Amino acid sequence: MKEKKRIERYRQKIDFIAEKIGSIPKKIDGPLAVDATLYRVQAAIDAAMDLTAMLAKDKGMEVSDDYSNIKKTNRFVLTN
Repeated sequence: MKEKKRIERYRQKIDFIAEKIGSIPKKIDGPLAVDATLYRVQAAIDAAMDLTAMLAKDKGMEVSDDYSNIKKTNRFVLTN
């Protein structure tokens, strides 16, 4: 049961990232559109960093700053 909830949380994060990136308009004209686009990009990046921290935690690694989490999980992903 706990594992199903965790998998669902991963899916929610991935769906959120896809939705934010998918909603970026092809034509960005005007300051409001630029701000909205940058917000979507930042929200997607934040969610991706959440995924990295989740993976680190689930693999028994110590969760720390984004850069360290990326390095740790990158080694895990590349070797497995």
